[in-house]
Amino acid sequence: MANHPRTRKRVHATIPRRAPDGSAFKNCDTCGETVAIALADWHECENKKKELKRFKGVSGIHKRSQKTHYGLEDRISCLSDDILVSILSYLTIKGATRTCVLSRRWEKLWTFRTNLVFDGTETLYSIEDDIQYESFCEFERFQFIGLVNKVVESHKGQILDEFRICFDLGYRHSSMIDHWIHFAARSKVKRLELNFTQDWYSFKLPYIFPNLTHDSLNFHQMGKLGPDSFSSLTSLCLNSLHSDSQSIEYFLSNCPSLEELCLHGVPHLENLKVYGSSLKHLKIICCLVLDNLEISATSLVSFMYYGFMGTNMSFKSLPSLVESYIGGFYCNDLKYMFSQLFSGCLSKLTKLTWTLFSGCLSKLTKLTLDCEWMQLDFPENYPQLINLKQLELKVTEYKYQSILPCLELIEACPMLSRLKMKTSLHEQFQGSLDLEWKAPKESHKRLELVEMVGFIAFSTAGEFLINLIHNTMSLKKIIIDAPKEIDYFNFTLWDYKVEARKFADERLKMALKMAPSIEVVIK
Repeated sequence: MANHPRTRKRVHATIPRRAPDGSAFKNCDTCGETVAIALADWHECENKKKELKRFKGVSGIHKRSQKTHYGLEDRISCLSDDILVSILSYLTIKGATRTCVLSRRWEKLWTFRTNLVFDGTETLYSIEDDIQYESFCEFERFQFIGLVNKVVESHKGQILDEFRICFDLGYRHSSMIDHWIHFAARSKVKRLELNFTQDWYSFKLPYIFPNLTHDSLNFHQMGKLGPDSFSSLTSLCLNSLHSDSQSIEYFLSNCPSLEELCLHGVPHLENLKVYGSSLKHLKIICCLVLDNLEISATSLVSFMYYGFMGTNMSFKSLPSLVESYIGGFYCNDLKYMFSQLFSGCLSKLTKLTWTLFSGCLSKLTKLTLDCEWMQLDFPENYPQLINLKQLELKVTEYKYQSILPCLELIEACPMLSRLKMKTSLHEQFQGSLDLEWKAPKESHKRLELVEMVGFIAFSTAGEFLINLIHNTMSLKKIIIDAPKEIDYFNFTLWDYKVEARKFADERLKMALKMAPSIEVVIK
């Protein structure tokens, strides 16, 4: 059977669509995305991506936030390098160096921090009672020096706000310490502290601070330091090292911005002259052989001295001094101390701490005198401190010494508004005695707050407090802080708060009948 011939159908091809310019692609009118014209019917517009929120004022190469593998937004990466370096400055050195493993960007950030603080005092405290202290300390010292050298060599910042070294170091580490000082000077350091703390019984030779006035000084071929090497220095603290007066005076004369100077345990300072128009804070502590101290600083605001008798002090110009702390054996002879300090140039003192100084500061507003565990020779006439507003006294009552003569000092402070007494008893004290003392000539009109720390009722502190109540018209509040003492021989606890309450209920209550508005607080 013959096959019928098939009818062939012609298929007409569709002419491909083109854009007016002949292109096979066009931009979507809705989303603006480029699509093929032939597939335009299948195209579906997607939602516009949300814009990333950025912090105002933040600029840097990493502006786009990223998602962490926990799905949280990484906004730290949006911050500029300057802000990240500032954040790293709040971390310890070891904590900051650990951030180098976060990413390539963080690898070198810590090397630009502006404060380098190497403080190993906690490490020393943790091993100080160990029998093998020296061996442990030598190991920790090796680790400490290695850390400082690594950071100093890696540091890439141009300036340093603070450079502080605190560890048990001495003469045999001089080459390393000289290198660190040269690094600090090259970085225009602002605050420099070298604290090579050692025990009093240590026989190790201390580090000798270089005499920068010598022209031949080159710090072991590291480069000579010129007079302007420390021109940016604002604070200098030297602790437990050797230095001479010439080096200290060099800093004062060549550091026009120096505002704070602290000398702690620095021997060989025999004759020291402190001159500086910018100096505001001065501390001299336990400088054993200091014979003569001369101070002339028009901007000096606070002054602290803790030392020994025999230091001759001369104050030429201290018009801005308002706070002073004096303590140590220098307070043993109050007559000598007053003659040295109260010569008329410190009349403006407003705060006085009776520990080492006792008074040539007429502008002083705050004074602290620390005469604890010393037998005092009270002067007959105290100098007038017409601007003193806060006074703190630390005294000890001996067998033939009471605190009642301190009432005359309070009388010499007509503007005094706050008084704090810290008293202690010597083992020879046998109770309140009938000692000679002069009652105040007139009532105090400014004193409002009296705080008695270490108050023991059967001592002369009770008589002292009652006299204040009788001779102070403006008194508003009395705070009594009685101590608790342990007798280690009899294993008994002496609680003087019970006696303090009994004293308040009996004798103090009677004295307060004349001034019922005074508030009494027993801690």
